[in-house]
Amino acid sequence: MSFAGAADRRAVRVLAPLGLFLLAVAVRALPWRSVLTERFVLPFGNDAFYHMRRIIYSVVHFPAALEFDPYVSFPAGAKPIWTPVFDWIVALLVRPFYRADDLTDLERAVVWVPPLLGGATVVALYFIARVNFGNAVALLSGVTLSLLSGHFWYSQIGFVDHHAAVAFSSTLLLGASMGLLRRHAGLPAGSRGAWLACLATGTALAGTLLVWPGSLLHVGLVEVAFLVYLLSRPQREQAVDFALRLAAVHGVAFLLVAPLGLSSDWPQWSRFTPVVLSSFQPWLFGTLACYGLACAWLWRRPVGRTGSSRSLSGLLLGVVLVAASALAIPDLLVGVEDAWRWFAKRESFQAMVAESRPLITARVGVGLASARLSWFAFLVPAVCALAGWSVRRDRQRAAVFLLLWWSLGLLAVTLVQKRFFNSSSVAVALLMGWGAVWAYRALPPGLRAHPAGRAIGCATLACALLALLAPMSQTYQLYVSSQLRLFGDQKVPVSVPLMRQGVAIRTAGWLRRNTPPTAGWLDPSARPEYGVLAPWPMGHVIGYVARRPTVVDNFGNDLGERNFQLALRYYEGDEAAAREILDQLGVRYVIAQDRSAFLGKAPPSGSMFYSLYYWDGTGYTPGARGGSDPQPVEALEQHRLIFESRPLRRGPERRPSLFKVFEYVAGAQVTGRAAPGAPVRVSLELVTNRKREIEYTTSTIAGSDGRYRVRLPYANRGGPDVVRVAPHYTFESEGAVAQLSVDEESVLEARELAGPDLRAHTRR
Repeated sequence: MSFAGAADRRAVRVLAPLGLFLLAVAVRALPWRSVLTERFVLPFGNDAFYHMRRIIYSVVHFPAALEFDPYVSFPAGAKPIWTPVFDWIVALLVRPFYRADDLTDLERAVVWVPPLLGGATVVALYFIARVNFGNAVALLSGVTLSLLSGHFWYSQIGFVDHHAAVAFSSTLLLGASMGLLRRHAGLPAGSRGAWLACLATGTALAGTLLVWPGSLLHVGLVEVAFLVYLLSRPQREQAVDFALRLAAVHGVAFLLVAPLGLSSDWPQWSRFTPVVLSSFQPWLFGTLACYGLACAWLWRRPVGRTGSSRSLSGLLLGVVLVAASALAIPDLLVGVEDAWRWFAKRESFQAMVAESRPLITARVGVGLASARLSWFAFLVPAVCALAGWSVRRDRQRAAVFLLLWWSLGLLAVTLVQKRFFNSSSVAVALLMGWGAVWAYRALPPGLRAHPAGRAIGCATLACALLALLAPMSQTYQLYVSSQLRLFGDQKVPVSVPLMRQGVAIRTAGWLRRNTPPTAGWLDPSARPEYGVLAPWPMGHVIGYVARRPTVVDNFGNDLGERNFQLALRYYEGDEAAAREILDQLGVRYVIAQDRSAFLGKAPPSGSMFYSLYYWDGTGYTPGARGGSDPQPVEALEQHRLIFESRPLRRGPERRPSLFKVFEYVAGAQVTGRAAPGAPVRVSLELVTNRKREIEYTTSTIAGSDGRYRVRLPYANRGGPDVVRVAPHYTFESEGAVAQLSVDEESVLEARELAGPDLRAHTRR
């Protein structure tokens, strides 16, 4: 009996985490029909496309990583701000799926990495909860995290992003840190278990920052907890021992981050900025290791005799180390300013990024918070207080207090930037599991002793948990509906972001097939021949799908302020200013997108944005404002429409395209004669690839010598065949009508052409 019971318990210990892993992966696989389409793989989120690019680079050039990329921040190129660790590890895992002639199998393998990371995070939480709170809390926490929308969002299939790995690495950091505190209370100094805990914690600290330097917030929460624990030890031996363990922890972390951190060089940031992987992280861990050693040395002397003297001397020592570092390394203060600007969104681009926005705003209220973290998120402060009170006399309470501090800290950070609801979901799930078990045990013993009473109590708690999780149903509604239609003839419902991304992919695919290829997509030493200027939200898609270098992309101004500001000036200015910018940058193709690309204030009427997107490059007169007479906007002379995508939603032909592609050309320079001072109107009929009819019109005025001059961007002979043009331009002046046909070479090389003499033509 005892042997069978032990075997059953072992089976449960294996099957429980395995079942949770499969459940988590299955939930995160729900959107698979939207990602694994018949024609291509559709990753979720624009950042996924740049991760795919770096992964493929490492697969092809293994074990190299893409450290400098000529396809971003064109023409200078730049160093990607993300660390290469996530992409390199994924490349290592998916190398067996690589085929040089077709990347589809590789892409299909990569999009499964986030669900696997999500499942691994659930299993990690299960073991953390089981070690600290028992099997019941572990199972409930694991099931809750499997379903929590906040964690699902970043680990769903297709969301190839380092944030899926951030949740996993930060969960390991939480578990290792709690284990370090538990083992300090239960294991003697110098034991094998104690030093293994130091090794695990140091590795977790370094790994969390190597995956994403923004995880400094997670690391900071742990470091504060360690400092409080260190300075509150009642006995000298305990304090000295933990100081030595902290020195070991941070020594391990220093050795792991130093090779990448110390070799990093960022022209747009200081050498010690925390925003990216730099010398800051090695400095941080190296300083903390020295701090631990200094505390241990100091407290073995008379100053460490009492708890108050240890606390005071420890604080003073920390202040001295920080002050000395600031004096010796002035860049540290600049780095702190960088970090604050990023976190507080005082930097212009971060203020526009969706995931940098607060979780609760006046526009969305608490709806997003409840949908991502459930209604239980609003109970977290109360549950933390209850848990703290429950373990206040427990010998292992330090580990639990760390968890509570971690949970409250992450929840507070998530209120400022909603990107942190990913890792905050782990804390919410664990507290929810603990709270449910506490509530069951708080039931009257008589009720729990009776089978019917237990059933009623469990059913009541189950209903309460379902009610708390109910807001998340809206996240899964679309995906469940898609699965229900699996064997039917109905189309799979697709969310608006995925529809937008699908249109962007098709537009980028058209660019790749119909524009001259550029060098250097997998060879950073080669210089691309030209660049593409598009609104920054489309940049990563162009870089990966079109394989063309971009001026700006989803990195925004993090790669440098110059290109970001030039792109804004391009869309906000007129064609004269636009020409200077395009010539300066070496741009050949420009993409116009609807107003959603401008998350801040949209460009004004009369700008390049309006001319390109709303008026297809032809002349127009803006609407009057404030009673003033509107000034006509001239047609674009060196931009020609060559492609327009389908609308976001299919419908009538008049529905506007989501993207329009223009080619920047020299323009044929036509000179002719007309009556002195006479207006000259030039028009050309066009039919786009969407079968939309356009009349390109431009105008000028003949000079006092009777000569007129116009620059024309379209060719009647030999130009791109996607947009069909009439066989000739029509020239009109004071009733005189004439025609002219322009060849492609003249448009590309700015050749001088003789225009019709409108004085000699028959008048209407």
